[in-house]
Amino acid sequence: MNIQSAFNLGVEGFQKAQQQVTNSAINIAQQAVANSSPTTDTNNAAPNNATPLVQDGQTATTLLPNDRTQESVITELVNLKVAEYQAKASAKVITAADEMMGSIIDIKV
Repeated sequence: MNIQSAFNLGVEGFQKAQQQVTNSAINIAQQAVANSSPTTDTNNAAPNNATPLVQDGQTATTLLPNDRTQESVITELVNLKVAEYQAKASAKVITAADEMMGSIIDIKV
């Protein structure tokens, strides 16, 4: 394997990680929008199946997402973490290829 292909693989891996982050973020945002239906609660007390949200001094409630939605969000959060590790590994490959290229240039001069 030559240095250029290692560099290209590192860049490709980094781009895939970036795409995975984008996809996961979009999926999480879509789940949040699909499951949010805030209503203003005049009693300032949340029902048993809701979580209170306080915004601008008013209390609003949002119904808890169902189990399938929670699994989907958890899966996307795991995908975000995997993409983070992929990006870090790809950055190390890029750095190593860059250092090797610098060493080769130094040796030949």
